[in-house]
This record gives sequence, C-alpha cells and structure tokens, in this order.
Amino acid sequence: MSARSTPHPGTSEIDAAGLTALPGVSIPVPRIAEAAASLECRHYQTLQVSPERRLCVGEVVYLHARAGIVDPARMYVNLDVYRPVARLFANLYAPLGKPFTLVRQTYAEWLASSGIKSG
Repeated sequence: MSARSTPHPGTSEIDAAGLTALPGVSIPVPRIAEAAASLECRHYQTLQVSPERRLCVGEVVYLHARAGIVDPARMYVNLDVYRPVARLFANLYAPLGKPFTLVRQTYAEWLASSGIKSG
C-alpha cells in the first residue's frame, strides 16, 4: 500500500509496486490481481467539496473477491478471512477490532425507551 501511494513520475505505479494488472469485466479499467477485493464502479457524479477535494460517487457493477472472503449464498463478508485495514487519517492505519452488532431502533422504539413524551 505504501509503494502504491508514492508518486512514480513517468512509470506505472502498478509496475513500480510489483503488482499485476488484470482487465475489468464490466468496466474498461484494470484492477490489481493481488487485491483481496476490488469493485468495478460506474461513475455517477463528482462533487467538489473544497478547492482541493472531490468526492466521486459511483454505482458498483461488479465485485472481485479472493476465494473465501464472500459467502455467495448469503452475500456476507467473512472478516476472519478478509482482515481489512482502516485508514484513519494522515499516516494512521488500524486493523479492524472485534466486530459487534448494534441494532438500530425505529423512532417509535427510541421514543418508548427514552422516557420522552411525544406531542
């Protein structure tokens, strides 16, 4: 990941990092063969959020995943196999800790449990 983020003027970042490019299935853009997972996306919209920052929004049209990462019958990600790393900010990264479930309440459930009277 570090080699990929280093500028390589005049040369392919993929080649410089010793990675392999494979053609996309639905989108004519290459993907990295060594990636545990990759998404092929169709561009929807780009938003300029500041003079230096843009946010690109797209539609996922194809998923590539290393064997064992996604249960194809249930479409669930096996986190023990995937082991994602999160980018926090600047140069800080972190492994994913133990996942937990947080069930979202409806407004009516929240209101009933909060003691607040509506109306």
